[in-house]
Amino acid sequence: MNSKESKKNPMAAFFGAIGKFFKNLVRLPPKGRCRKASLLVAGAGYWKRKQIIKGFLVTLLEIGLILYTVLIGVPYISQLNTLGTVERAMVYNPATMKNEVNDYDNSLLILLFGVISLSFLIVGILLWMANVRNTYRLQLRAEAGKHINTFKEDCNEMLNDKFHFTLLALPVLGVIIFNIMPLVVMICIAFTNYDKSHMPPNALFTWVDLQTLSPCLPRALPPHSDIHSGEFWDGRCSGQCLPHLRPILEELFSPF
Repeated sequence: MNSKESKKNPMAAFFGAIGKFFKNLVRLPPKGRCRKASLLVAGAGYWKRKQIIKGFLVTLLEIGLILYTVLIGVPYISQLNTLGTVERAMVYNPATMKNEVNDYDNSLLILLFGVISLSFLIVGILLWMANVRNTYRLQLRAEAGKHINTFKEDCNEMLNDKFHFTLLALPVLGVIIFNIMPLVVMICIAFTNYDKSHMPPNALFTWVDLQTLSPCLPRALPPHSDIHSGEFWDGRCSGQCLPHLRPILEELFSPF
């Protein structure tokens, strides 16, 4: 893919860059031991270049992401396919001779923390890739005899030449947390049977197809359309679904 096609298709350029990264990763030079060590310990490459503080900060971030993923992320991600199987109920406890609430699943919390955990996992992989790239750049600068910034010099650079990154960090983080993440969760809920009869914590809800959206399109879809079935997600039925696209759009965007 040439550069012109990459500019026209940002998604292709993004996945192309990821593919190029892993392709070059297997071609590490024999001298790049620090870069190889940074594949497991994020701060190894910085410690080798006397960037002690930066190395510890990056390593602490790596440990935090790993602990969150193992202790919190994996249990929620593993339940995303069902959104819980144990409903809330009162169970008699012979030890206390009282009725107690069982260890039930909360579908809403599973969906919320599952989406958050998947986001953290993706961000962690991207940060890991960026760390390996930066470690390799430090190795090239050291081999060329160029100056390597200290932690203090990096901080001064973030307040001067790269101040736009520092200035936009909090606003972008706020948009992601308070706008994008809730929007993703709401979109996911739209493909479940969440209603007054399936409202946590007293009840569970689970995934469905476009049946929840069919009441909004009473005239656009025929009575026995395949768009309601699980085959909607199969690319082979695209020829059957595409003829319904125009009436759906007319129904959605028709004036009130």
